[in-house]
Amino acid sequence: MSVSYEETPPPFKHSPDTLIVTSKHALNSIEFLNISLDVLVLCVGQTTGDLLQKKGFKNICAPFQTGDELITSLHDNSGTYGSILFLRGKDVQHDIHSVCTSLNIPYQEHIVYSTHTHPKFLQGVQEKTSNYLFVIFCVFSKKGAVSIANHIKYLAETNTQQQTRTLCLSDKMIQSLSSTKGQDVYVCDTPTQASMIKTLNDIKGDHNYE
Repeated sequence: MSVSYEETPPPFKHSPDTLIVTSKHALNSIEFLNISLDVLVLCVGQTTGDLLQKKGFKNICAPFQTGDELITSLHDNSGTYGSILFLRGKDVQHDIHSVCTSLNIPYQEHIVYSTHTHPKFLQGVQEKTSNYLFVIFCVFSKKGAVSIANHIKYLAETNTQQQTRTLCLSDKMIQSLSSTKGQDVYVCDTPTQASMIKTLNDIKGDHNYE
């Protein structure tokens, strides 16, 4: 996967009361957006929250673990967040626009980055995994799941001696792994990097692979 960023951020219709950030990639050029460091920020993921702090934002709501938690907070606090600006990627898992519209929350959004999958990526995966008898694929996003699902199926069909496991950050990603049906798919207890590492070690321990 690769990430490309918008070179020229679009102008704001109005200064937001609340900023929504669900990925660290959305912060790539935030210094040029003229957003107050005192704005309330709703973010998803500890990594995103840590980067916001490094960039000087002072009013960060405790990072939500998932986008679903953020949407629940929008419903519960629709009268307190004021106008919202969502800095987002081209592809997102949650339709924040529709949620804000239904709650009559003034809303604007800017697409500031896009993610892409290159054929060379899958070729590289094939080359690096072909000699291993046991392979664990860790999937952090829905788009990542879509990108690698067919490759996992291909490995299972062409190398019957190889055992593959897929570890997903959350349940939502399993829907994008339909081609791996019948194979072992694991989901982290919580959608965090720490939980991903713990579950990965548990899988390796259960199957006596080091």
